[in-house]
Amino acid sequence: RHMLAALDEHMPQAVTWTRHTGGFFTWLTVPDTLDTVALAQRARDGGVAFVPGRPFHPQHDGLNTLRLAFSLADDDSIEEGVSRLGKMMTAALEKR
Repeated sequence: RHMLAALDEHMPQAVTWTRHTGGFFTWLTVPDTLDTVALAQRARDGGVAFVPGRPFHPQHDGLNTLRLAFSLADDDSIEEGVSRLGKMMTAALEKR
């Protein structure tokens, strides 16, 4: 549940995500103007890891999706990571 609260607090309004009730991941959808493959490199440089969604789409679309894992991270790590990612996404959206 902490992942959802952190997303509510830190993600730009244009980003949406699944509301899981179990499992290991949350899927995010960002505006089509963002490329999550390119964003993944910037995020790694900023100490945040996520999986771009494109490899999970058989038609090779999904460039504006990503998967966040929450099963092995503690609440403080989730909060910090989502905060950093939210700032990166906000900055990237402002450049578009």
